[in-house]
Amino acid sequence: MTSAPTQPMYGRIMGSGPGIAAPARLLLAFLLLLGIWSGLGFSPLLAAPLQDQQIITVPQNKSRILDLRDPIARVSVANPAIADILVINPKQLYLNGKELGTTNMTLWDDKDAVQRQIGLEVTHDLETLKEKIYRTLPGERIRVESVKGAVVLSG
Repeated sequence: MTSAPTQPMYGRIMGSGPGIAAPARLLLAFLLLLGIWSGLGFSPLLAAPLQDQQIITVPQNKSRILDLRDPIARVSVANPAIADILVINPKQLYLNGKELGTTNMTLWDDKDAVQRQIGLEVTHDLETLKEKIYRTLPGERIRVESVKGAVVLSG
């Protein structure tokens, strides 16, 4: 008795006739699901990941104007205890450092699409501190940094 040749299980997904190989069907199914997924607003592989493109530093109890390259319609800050943000016009933001720490802000356009996320770090007012140290100790090479809520002097 002779046995009929068998096809490998991975050769076909549906039916026994000619068709698309299993890896190609799996890829097609994956891409179709991704299309549906992205239509629901979840597009981790089709769109650039929403990562902070940059980190803006604002001294505590001081403000900074941020000029944007593209117009935005609204903005949100993750932790309003750390920073206040005000939209001055579609291409300009007013940032106010309230408490030491880090947070981020998300910017949307007029079609409610997220344009970018920007990291915010509120630090000590290092420029004023540096000015006082350099005035008191002229000629000394002292480095002033803000690290995790503390001022670090080195040199």
